[in-house]
Amino acid sequence: MPAIVVTIGAAALFWFGIRRSLAPLDQLRNELERRTPADLGPVPERNTPEEIRPLVGALNHLLARLQAALGTQQRFIANAAHQLRTPLAGLKTHVELARRENNSGETRALLDMIAGETERAGHLANQLLTLARAEPGGGLPVTRQPMNLRDAANRAAQESVRSALDRNIDLGFELEDAWTMGDPMLLRELLANLIDNAVAYSPPEATVTVRSRTGAGCAVLEVEDNGPGIAAQERDKVFERFYRIAGTTRPGCGLGLAIVREIADRHGAQVSLETPASGKGTLVRVSFPHIKPVPS
Repeated sequence: MPAIVVTIGAAALFWFGIRRSLAPLDQLRNELERRTPADLGPVPERNTPEEIRPLVGALNHLLARLQAALGTQQRFIANAAHQLRTPLAGLKTHVELARRENNSGETRALLDMIAGETERAGHLANQLLTLARAEPGGGLPVTRQPMNLRDAANRAAQESVRSALDRNIDLGFELEDAWTMGDPMLLRELLANLIDNAVAYSPPEATVTVRSRTGAGCAVLEVEDNGPGIAAQERDKVFERFYRIAGTTRPGCGLGLAIVREIADRHGAQVSLETPASGKGTLVRVSFPHIKPVPS
């Protein structure tokens, strides 16, 4: 009997010792799991046990190298996109001037094709530049200020009215006061991408509704359409850069929702894709931290 007690006691002490020695590694794991993909800052070494400091130091060195590599990539994309915009703008101007001339049917068709491809290339360059600037370390500081999402949504939607009319889309608004701290330029880009996506991928005579409201302690933006919708298994993938759902025929570069998520992350907001209550289409919801209304 005493031997069994001693064995159990020794096993318990051994288990306790192992758990205690592994506790710093559990803390390190929890620290890394809490991070967003964009958070590549060093792991704090303060209060780190001597035994795992070399591991933490090596990890921080790796994170620093990765952050530098991503920074180089961001600068390259931003510079390339910026350099492309000027010649594309010039090409577009010359094509438009050429289209005003009396041209044969074949020449006009060729000019129309060039104009369309130039427009798409310019849109891609602008999207790349926006994405590079929206990323942490992208050279665009976030200047947050009190904002009423109602006003931001109204301005962004008004800018999209023409494209909606061109595609015979019913663009509607259900706007309520919803205050948050936000960067006006970045939130304008977020809204523009959400509305443009809904208009572009909905069939003619579809309905697109832009909403702002408060709920559950959040300031909420919603863009709902009754288009073809996004399958459940695709909803995480569509936030990846350059991802396009198989069979998509509408022109696009697959960056719109990636930009939306990047901007939302920088504002501490959450993005979700859902099926509307009607059972048809897509509902994109962005939930921001709510603040008290600011008197005008």
